[in-house]
Amino acid sequence: MRVDRAREPLRRGVEGFRMSGRSIHIKVDGRTYSGTSVVDRKVLTVTTTYGRRAAEINPRVAHEALAHQLLQDLVREEKGRKGSTL
Repeated sequence: MRVDRAREPLRRGVEGFRMSGRSIHIKVDGRTYSGTSVVDRKVLTVTTTYGRRAAEINPRVAHEALAHQLLQDLVREEKGRKGSTL
């Protein structure tokens, strides 16, 4: 049986401890979109109902700024899909 981890709000870290995500929000074209960001080792992952995107953390870039950029990329990608309801 396969477990869909995209819908799981809390994840287990390397040592088995639970990691909770931080809620993030952006406004694009007058609408607010939200997602959850999680940092695991040196990778920041943003998850939304329509996708997931991860990027390696650069020490010169704030985690929040990177999370907002990833969420914005996900929103624009979804809006570009044929038949998207966003």
